[in-house]
Amino acid sequence: AEDIVYDDAPWLSSSMNNVQFLSAEVSNEVGAALGLRSVRKLLISGELHLQDLSCPSPAWIEKQLANFQEPALIAPQLLDLADSLGATKAHLLFDFRTHGSESILQPNLAGLQGPAVLLFLDGVKLGAEQLCRLQNLPPHQHGLARAARVGPGLLSMYALADVACIVSGEALFYFDPRGTHFVDPEQKGVRPVGKAHLFVNSDMPRKFADQFAPFKVFGFDPARGFNGTLIRLPLKHDLCDSMGPDSGVSPGGEAAGGGEAMQRSEMLRKLLRECVASTTSSSLLFLEKLEDVSVSAWHPGDAVMTPAKRVGIQQPVSAELRKHRTCMTRNAEWKKFNLLSVFGSAPALKSTFSMTTTEAVFHDFLLGGEAQEKDKAPGDPSAPPPPQVEQWLICSTLGSKAIRKMALERKDMGLVPLGSVAALLKSSSMGVAPEIDGQIFAFSPAARSGLPVHVNGFFDASHGLAWPGLRRAGAFSKGG
Repeated sequence: AEDIVYDDAPWLSSSMNNVQFLSAEVSNEVGAALGLRSVRKLLISGELHLQDLSCPSPAWIEKQLANFQEPALIAPQLLDLADSLGATKAHLLFDFRTHGSESILQPNLAGLQGPAVLLFLDGVKLGAEQLCRLQNLPPHQHGLARAARVGPGLLSMYALADVACIVSGEALFYFDPRGTHFVDPEQKGVRPVGKAHLFVNSDMPRKFADQFAPFKVFGFDPARGFNGTLIRLPLKHDLCDSMGPDSGVSPGGEAAGGGEAMQRSEMLRKLLRECVASTTSSSLLFLEKLEDVSVSAWHPGDAVMTPAKRVGIQQPVSAELRKHRTCMTRNAEWKKFNLLSVFGSAPALKSTFSMTTTEAVFHDFLLGGEAQEKDKAPGDPSAPPPPQVEQWLICSTLGSKAIRKMALERKDMGLVPLGSVAALLKSSSMGVAPEIDGQIFAFSPAARSGLPVHVNGFFDASHGLAWPGLRRAGAFSKGG
């Protein structure tokens, strides 16, 4: 009986071999009462050297990405993901380099060594169980304090990549939903493949040096554990195909005249420009944890990455400000039953605070071509502007009556009857109370509103942020 295991992590166990599971007719509670071990306990104790992980199917990914396929929205989606995972610092790196492909795990992985977008989450470690949960289960089962809302969470990776490559803690993870890169000769047909490689205290980094080379950024050293998560997204063929018939890449993704690498670089350059444009200091206004965001590029031949932009909350960030940023979504008072709530006369809960943000652009000239810093003359009018400082007033309320009732009826969606408005009080470049082009936020910016303030709420971004009042007024247009 001691060899029988009860399954408390089905999204992981579905790919386990040589494990005897308790009958599905017997509950996990009974298994625990009998003193049986669970899948999670085996993983935590290290008794299972798990190599295969549950990977989402192409059909599931396609369904979740149905309304999030616009590559220009990838930066807000990734930053929303970073915030929902509790990161205070995030770094987006656009890596134009092509890394070696001799010492890699499989020959089919050579295509993953080219240009890629990387997201670094400092201090956030994700294990096998959480990575599988975030990809295979609906948002309300992710176990997060707040699920990502402006995009499909971790599944937004597949808007850019066919294969997600992740380093976190002591493991290297690969998720290949289409099964086109990790090929098992004994497997008939293709299937989703998830792999976890525990590299610490192993000879993997020495044997497969090229496999680890693309991850050697932000202090990652395969000889020891990594205090963070690094998500690497090699650009998929479909993005190059979308550049048009003159891209030099055939619809099947084969290079025409060796033009595939060039087209991937062009697409990465386009994504970089869009990321720099969309990542502003106001991106942080309604997030809960994220305080500092950097965007960089790493070009072939360069010894180090080149910073492009950095936005953040003015340092030092006080404990009081951190409390203000989370107090409304963590407030459970609105859920409580009382006579006032029954008659719809319970007072709304409110919060008001100010926040100062900073925004700095570096080497913006690199985004348009091959210009180098030495080509810029002192006092050049095209040189990057000085950092911009902005002071915002943010007002939030937890509504009552109909909106409270709606949130209570849809607990499965994790809704909170929250409404927030941010007004720009002062800007170092635009003076006092400047006009702004207001946006709709689902914690991260999602669309323009035509209002003179930014508005945030638990909007359903997967359905185009439907807001009938603004749509009728003609002031709302998705993406433009």
